[in-house]
Amino acid sequence: MKNTKKTEKENEIKVNKDFTTQKIDLEEFNKKSVSEQYKEIEQILKEAYDEETNILKSWILSSIEVTCSQKDDLIYLPCNLCVEKNKNIVTFSFKKRSKVSIFLLLIYIGILLLGLMAATYWAVYYLSIADLNKDIDKDGVADINIDINADDKAEINVDVNNDNKPDINIDYKGNRKARFNIDNNKDEKADFNLVNDASTDAKREVCTLNCDVNGDGWPDTNIDIDGDGRADLDIDLDKDGIPDLNLDLDGDEKPDLMIDDDYDNICDRKCLNSKELEQQREDIKPTGSTVLTGEPQTEIGTGNLIITYLGDGAPTLGALPNDMSEHKPIEPRQFRIQNDSNSDVIYRLVWDNVYNDFETEHLQYRLESTNGGASTDWQAVPKGNGTIISGIRIPAESSQTYTLSFQFVGIWAEQNVDQGKTFGGIVTAEFAG
Repeated sequence: MKNTKKTEKENEIKVNKDFTTQKIDLEEFNKKSVSEQYKEIEQILKEAYDEETNILKSWILSSIEVTCSQKDDLIYLPCNLCVEKNKNIVTFSFKKRSKVSIFLLLIYIGILLLGLMAATYWAVYYLSIADLNKDIDKDGVADINIDINADDKAEINVDVNNDNKPDINIDYKGNRKARFNIDNNKDEKADFNLVNDASTDAKREVCTLNCDVNGDGWPDTNIDIDGDGRADLDIDLDKDGIPDLNLDLDGDEKPDLMIDDDYDNICDRKCLNSKELEQQREDIKPTGSTVLTGEPQTEIGTGNLIITYLGDGAPTLGALPNDMSEHKPIEPRQFRIQNDSNSDVIYRLVWDNVYNDFETEHLQYRLESTNGGASTDWQAVPKGNGTIISGIRIPAESSQTYTLSFQFVGIWAEQNVDQGKTFGGIVTAEFAG
């Protein structure tokens, strides 16, 4: 086979200056035989070039190929002879090659390269954030590698070795605040208030602070919340992996029950008997990052929580007698919490619609309950809305009855400052899990 480029170089190609644009109507052209089509195009090419130019077969066949194209197309023959198909017309004319098409091609290539670069960037980017805010227990709440400030970097519960357990800057009961294994120098190593492995009986026996009983990376007992080397919350006295003192039920970093004020390992306030303590132990919010209250293995549904006010209405206290020195008793109010679902529910009791213009804290209230509900000591009525107690568990298909009592504490002295004052409010229940 001859080399076309070499043949063209040897063939002296000259343009016929008298050539004008020639057109072929494809409807008529396609009715002709192959030999007739060949001759017609050959004749046009002979007219386009001068008589000394040797018309190559490859030029003719390339032109015929344009006529057979299913869509608009064009080719360039020597000396910029353009053979262009536009719908049913094929035009032969001398014109310079379009620089615009080359420019557009360059733009297209540039866009393609930019797209590839962008795709590579985003692929790398998404790989870098794939493990952020990771929900390891599939409860819909992020547990590890939590990005607090939306900078695409993990700040809380950071899993350094990809074992789905937090290694540094570990939070307490899902509060999203670094409390344990704090990395002070940003070297991805724990420097302060370390978590200790207590996942076996032997390790639990010697663990004194921040004991991880279940091996999930979060401390469960003997919580040192401030890193001062002394256990503050959920203290396990008998090394059985279950808290005995300073039970923090709602994860607010403050003890709620079995409170040991003087750190002598003896309950001083809000003490419970053994049966009550066993019930409340189950209600302790886990130290893992989940925000659900209760044991991690317990399925806690929203259920259908119903509050019913008994007696003469909601536990609301209206105007008090003007003569406070008489210290008249105030009739207790009652309400019932009912869970008619088939799963346990965790809830909180809150004060709502509170109005209180008392000057002192002599007006006090107390809550008492049945069937494992929450109870409180006497305390001053609140100045505004707020939580009374959280982390209360009510079993499936059961109810708990509460008695809300009030007293105006006499001080054996004039209390005129509280004459004519009013307290009003309502106690209601909210889901806490």
